[in-house]
Amino acid sequence: SREPVREQRDENATSEVLAPSFALGSVFGGKTRQCALWVCMFVLYYAQIAASKEIPSETARSCQSLGLRVSEIKLDAEVGDMLWLPGRIVFVITEKRTLYRSDNDGRSFENVMGRLEDSEVQQDASQNGVEAMHVSDADNSRVFFKGGGSMHWVTYNSGKTFHARRTGFTFYTLKMHKTDADAILASRLNDRCLGLTTEGYCYMSLYVSTDFGTTWKEAVQYVQQFDWGPHDATVVYSAYDDDGSVHQFFRQPTDLNVYRSSDMLGAKENTRLVVRRGVGFKVAKSGVYVAVKGEEGTMQLFVSRDDAQSFLPAVFPSELQETRYTIMDENDGTVFVSVEHKPQGQENTDAMVVAASGMATVGDLYASVADGEVLFKDDFENGLTRWRGQAGRPIPSFSKIVPDPLCREGKGCRGKVLKMEDCAVGGDAFSFQSFTCSVARPCKISYWVLGLAWQGFSEGFPGKHIWSAAGKDDEKGAHVRTPRVRDRWTRVEYIFPRAHSEFTFDEKKKVVEGTGISRVRVMLEAHQELCNETYFDDLRVTRARSEDYVVALRDETRDMLGHVDLHAVRGINGVLVSNTKSARDETQTVYSVDNGNEWRPLSPPPDDRAPCRYRDGEHAGWFTQEGSVCSLHLHLGHKIKGVPGNWEFRAHKEVDRRFGALVTNEHAIGVMLGVGNVGAQLSDASDQVSTYVSRDGGDTWSLVQRGSAVYDVADQGTLLLLARNSEETDEVTVSADGGKSFRTCGLQLESKMEVADVLADPNASSTNFIVHGRRKGSQEAVFLSVDMSMLFPRQCSDVELAGDPGSDFELWSPKGAPGSKGCEMGRKVDFVRRKADARCYVGEETRLDRLERDCRCTESDYECDYCYERLHGTEAAHKNVSATQCTWSCGGAAPEEPPKQCRGTYLHSRGYRRIEGNTCQGGLDLTPQRLACPRPSSLFPHTPSSRGGGGGWSIGGVMLGLVT
Repeated sequence: SREPVREQRDENATSEVLAPSFALGSVFGGKTRQCALWVCMFVLYYAQIAASKEIPSETARSCQSLGLRVSEIKLDAEVGDMLWLPGRIVFVITEKRTLYRSDNDGRSFENVMGRLEDSEVQQDASQNGVEAMHVSDADNSRVFFKGGGSMHWVTYNSGKTFHARRTGFTFYTLKMHKTDADAILASRLNDRCLGLTTEGYCYMSLYVSTDFGTTWKEAVQYVQQFDWGPHDATVVYSAYDDDGSVHQFFRQPTDLNVYRSSDMLGAKENTRLVVRRGVGFKVAKSGVYVAVKGEEGTMQLFVSRDDAQSFLPAVFPSELQETRYTIMDENDGTVFVSVEHKPQGQENTDAMVVAASGMATVGDLYASVADGEVLFKDDFENGLTRWRGQAGRPIPSFSKIVPDPLCREGKGCRGKVLKMEDCAVGGDAFSFQSFTCSVARPCKISYWVLGLAWQGFSEGFPGKHIWSAAGKDDEKGAHVRTPRVRDRWTRVEYIFPRAHSEFTFDEKKKVVEGTGISRVRVMLEAHQELCNETYFDDLRVTRARSEDYVVALRDETRDMLGHVDLHAVRGINGVLVSNTKSARDETQTVYSVDNGNEWRPLSPPPDDRAPCRYRDGEHAGWFTQEGSVCSLHLHLGHKIKGVPGNWEFRAHKEVDRRFGALVTNEHAIGVMLGVGNVGAQLSDASDQVSTYVSRDGGDTWSLVQRGSAVYDVADQGTLLLLARNSEETDEVTVSADGGKSFRTCGLQLESKMEVADVLADPNASSTNFIVHGRRKGSQEAVFLSVDMSMLFPRQCSDVELAGDPGSDFELWSPKGAPGSKGCEMGRKVDFVRRKADARCYVGEETRLDRLERDCRCTESDYECDYCYERLHGTEAAHKNVSATQCTWSCGGAAPEEPPKQCRGTYLHSRGYRRIEGNTCQGGLDLTPQRLACPRPSSLFPHTPSSRGGGGGWSIGGVMLGLVT
C-alpha cells in the first residue's frame, strides 16, 4: 500500500487557484506571454532568489512561499541506499531492509515489500528484506535485489512486477554483466565460514548464472576475487589451488593465481592460468591490471590490453619502495596510477603501525605515457586520399566523407567523419600505407566509432586478413569487441597483434592457418545490422610502447583502503583537483587544467579572502601573514549516486563525514560545489570550514555559506540545493541561476533534522531533490521531496541559437591554462548552458551540445617525458633551471645519444611528450624527434650526452596489494 504523503504548506503561501491572466512582457526577454497571476507571482519570487546573494538566517521565508513544494514521506528507517532508473523511477532501501519505489522522480514512494514474495520467511529475522540493489548495465530496467538470506528478487520492468529467486544460500557479492542482461557472477561463503557446520574448511565459491538468477552453477572454489573481462564471454578471477587442507583465509597471498575463462566459466578446458602469484587485479576501461608478488616481498604491476591474454610489466621512472596502488582511468585514454608510500617523516615507521593507526597515507601519482611513434593516422578532414578500395581501387565502394551526424547546428561536432553507406564482404576501406605490426613489434590502434564497426588488418586489399575488432565475440581472431552504439561516439583502443596471432582469412574469406602477421594495412567495414549507420573518426596506429608511466603529482593524499584524493571534473576533459601533503604535514588542494601536467593552488574567493594578503612582484599572488601561499582548500570525498547510491567515504577519517563531498556532473557543465576553507592548509575543524561554489569549472570560486553542507545539482546545472550537515537544521539554501546567487528558506518541519545527504537524479535532468536524515535527538527518519518544478512558468527555448541575445542559452568556454588563450587539452570548447538570468527550466529532453575546434600547440600542451620531471622551488633554483622546464630525473646520466648500437634512425627525446588526450594541431612541436644514425667516421667519434650526472639508474615497482 502507498505510504501516506504529507505535503507541507505555509498558511500564507500563494493559492494555486488560477487567477485571470494578463499580458506580461520584458520578464521573458521582451517576448509577450499570457500569464496567470500565480505564475507571475512565482516569477517575482524567483526574482527574489536571484537578487539575494546574502544568506538570510533566522528570518528566512518558507520554501513554499518561494515556489518550492516540500513533501515529507514516511519511511520506516533511515536511508540505506538509493537507485535511479530511466523513466523517473527511484528505489530506496532503508536500514530495516524495506524497499520503496517511486515512479515520479522521488516526489512520492510506495512500500513494495508486500509485492516481494516470501520476503519475511527467514528463520533469522535479520536476514529478511532487501540488502542491496544491482542494476543491469545491459538493460537498466532490470534490477537484481539481493536479500539478506536465501531469498532474492528481480524485476524486468523497473519494478512494475517482481519475481522471486530462491537460491537456498546467501550471496556475498554480485557483478552484473556489461552487455548480457541475463549473465551474473556471484560469490558465496560456504557453511563452514558461516558457522553452520564444523566440518571441512572455510572457502569462497564463485557462481555464474546465465538466466538472470533463475539457476546457478558453482564454477570455482577457493576464489578470492572475480570480475567480467573486457570481452563479453571473458571472466577473470584469482583463486588458490584447492588442496582442501586449510581454511582459505589462512592461505598465503603468494599462493594466489589469476585465471581467465573465455566462455563464462563453461568448459574447464577454456579456463587457463594467465598470471602466477597475482595477489590482486582490476578490470578497468583501459585494460586488466594485476599485482604480482615477487621475491623478498616486492610487487610488480602487469598490464594487459588484449582481454587478459598477455601482460606487459608497468615501468615507473624510479625504483618504488612502497607497495599499494590504485588505478584510475579517464575517458580520454589517460591512466593514472597512485603508488602509496609513507608520509614524510614516517619513512622508518613500520607499515603495519601506519595501518593500525588509521592515519592517512600519501602516494605519488603517475600518468600513462602517450603512444609511441605514429605509424598511420587520419581524421578524415582531407577526404579519402589515404584509403583504397578492394583490389586496390582508388576509391572505396561504400565509404564516404560526411559531417558528424550527431552535430547539431554546428555544436558538439567532430568535423568530417567516414561513413559506411553499405555493407561489404572482405572489407571496404584499406589504408594505402602499410606498416609492421608483429608480436615482437606490436602496434596500438585507436579510433572513435558510431554504429557497429568491423575493423581489422590485411596484407593487401584485402589479401590475407584478420578481423581483430568485431561486433561479436565469436569472430575468429577477434582481439576486442566493438560496441553497438547509435547515440554517442565511443572510443576503441587495443594492442595488435597479441601473442601467436595469425591471419585468419584469405582473399576469398576462407580460413587460413599458420600465416604469421607482419606488414599490414588497416581495413574497415560496417556490420550488416547497421550498414548505413556506421561511422569512423580520428583513427591512429602507433608503435605500442611498454607500459611506461611518468610522474604527475607527488605526495597526493590517500587512505589505507586505497581511496585517492583525486577528482576529475566531470564533463570537462583534463581538469583535475587533488589534495597533497606538504613537508610540514599540511594538506593542501591543487588544481590542473591539463591532465596533471601543471598544478596550481585554487584562487581564494573574492568574498572570503580575510586570511590573505596580495603581494606584487616577481612572485605575485595571495599569501598569509606568515608568508605561506593563501588559497582555497577542499575536502575531496567522493559522492556516488545510483550504483551504489551512497557516499564512498575515506575510512581512515570518520570525521570526514562532517564535510560535503566535491560534486561535479557532466550534465551541469562548469558547476562545482565543495566544502573547505581559505588559508595555508585544509582544516579538519568543522567550525572553520565553509561551503563554496564555482561556475567556471574551478577557475574561480564564491562563498555560499559558513559551515559544511551537503548538496546536489538538477535541471542540467540551473538548480542547486544545499542543506547544513554540521548542525541540526530546518532550512535549505537554493539557487535557480546555476550558483550565481542563493536564498535560504524554511522547510516548516515539526522539529529540526540532522541531514545525512541531498540527492537528485544523477543525470541532473530532474527538478526534484531528496533531502534525508533523521529527526533531531531521535532515530526517526526524515525523508523530504523538495520539488522546484513550479519555480519556472515555461521551458527554455532557442537552444539552437545559443549565444544570441534572444536565446535562453549562452556559450561558455573554460579559461584554460595561463597563456593558452582559452584552450584546454589542445582544443577550444564552447559549452551550451542556460543563461543565469533566464526565467525558465531546461528540461530533460533538451540536449546541451558543445562546439569543439583544435588549437595550435603551445608549451602548455606538453608534459614531461618518461624519466623527466619539473622541479619546484629551491630544487629548481639549486640546479639553475626553470621551474617549468622538464629536467632529467632518473638516477645517473641521461642515455647516450645516439645509442652505441645505432642502425638507421633513433628516437631523440627533448624531455617532453604531448599530453594524453590532447588534440592540438601545428604550432610548437616538442615531441620526440626521429634522427638519422651517424655514419661511422674517425673524424666524428661517438660522444656521450652531456646531460645529467654520473652513476646508474634502475626501474622497478614495489607493491604489497591491490585496491579495486
